Amino acid sequence: MRLTISNIKTRLITISSGIVLLVLNNCVTPFEPERRDIDKQLVVSGSITDGPGPHFISVNYTPPYSDIKQKSYLYPNNARVFLYDDTGYEEELSPTTYGTYKTADDTKGVPGRTYHVTIVLENGTRYESRPELMAPVPAIDTLFAEFKPLPSTDVPGKFSVYLETTDAPETNNYYWWNWEHYETLPYCKIVALPGGGRLAYPCCNPCWRITFCDGCFSLTSDYLSNGKRLRRQHITDVPYDSKDPYYIMVKQQSISEDAFKFWSAVYDQLNNTGGVFDKSPATIQGNIFNVSDPTEQVLGYFMANSVVQRYFYVDRNVDVLLVRRPFNPYEIAETCVNCENQVGRTNVMPPGWIN
Repeated sequence: MRLTISNIKTRLITISSGIVLLVLNNCVTPFEPERRDIDKQLVVSGSITDGPGPHFISVNYTPPYSDIKQKSYLYPNNARVFLYDDTGYEEELSPTTYGTYKTADDTKGVPGRTYHVTIVLENGTRYESRPELMAPVPAIDTLFAEFKPLPSTDVPGKFSVYLETTDAPETNNYYWWNWEHYETLPYCKIVALPGGGRLAYPCCNPCWRITFCDGCFSLTSDYLSNGKRLRRQHITDVPYDSKDPYYIMVKQQSISEDAFKFWSAVYDQLNNTGGVFDKSPATIQGNIFNVSDPTEQVLGYFMANSVVQRYFYVDRNVDVLLVRRPFNPYEIAETCVNCENQVGRTNVMPPGWIN
C-alpha cells in the first residue's frame, strides 16, 4: 500500500467536511450532495521515534468549509504541547513556527515504552492522544533496484527500489517506510539578473541537497508473513535521467496496530471509487480527543515509532540510450555562500557518502 500525503491536511479537511465528488462517465443528471458549512476542526499530527531529535508535533485548525479552497491553515495561539511516557517522563515542547512544536535535540524514544501527547489551548481546552506503544523494528536485510523501460515517456526508464526484511515472529508487526535522496549542491545561492540569466554563488563548504519523500510512504502488516521474510517491498521509483549513481536513505519504522488501521482507512477512503453507499469518510477516527468533550471530532494521529535506516546507491549506468537535456549555464559569482543546515539542505555528510 502506498499513499501520497504531501497535501494530507487538505485531503483530511475534505474528508471531515463530507465533500463527495462523483465521476459519472455516462450520467445525464449529476448528483450533488447538500453542502453545509462546518466549523473549523483541530488537526494534530507528528511522532516521536528512537532516532535523534528534535521531534515535531503540529497543531492546526482546518478552515471552515467556505474557506477550504483557499488552502489556508490556522493555528491556535499560545497553545502548550507536552510529551509523556509511561515511566513518568514529561517534556514541554518549544513552539517554532506555524503551529509546529519541537522536542529538545537530545529527546529519544525507547522501544517498549508508551507515549502520548497533551495539547492545552489558551482557553484551557485540553486534548490528549491515546497511548502509543513504541514497538521494536527489525533491521533492513537488503535493498536492490531493477531497471524498467518506459519507451513511451520523455524519460527512457526508471529504477524500482525494493526492500527485504525479516519479520519477528513473537508479535504482530506493522511497518511504515519512507526515504530521502541526497545529492551534492554546488551552489548555495542563485539570483536572477536584471537583464536575464542567473548568477550562482558557490557553496563555501561541502553541501548536500535533500529531496524528501514528499509526504509519501509505504505501509504493510505481517498478517500473511508473520515470522517470515518480507520480500520485494516496493519503496520508490528513481528516474533514469542521469548515469550518475543515485543515493537514497531508506527508513523502516514500526507503527502500532491502531496507526496502521488509521492510515489504511485514510488510504482506502481517498482511493475509493465505489458508490454513494460507501462508508462515510467522517467515520475515520484518529487517536486525538477532547478530554472534556469526547464527542468532538479531532483530526490527525500521533505516532511512536522505532526506526532503522540504511543507505543505498542505485547504479544507473545501464546500456540504454539517455538523451541529456540542454542546460543553460549560470554566471558564477566571485564570492561564496556558507551552506547551513535547513529544510532541504545540510552540511553534514550523509552516511556512506562516496565522493
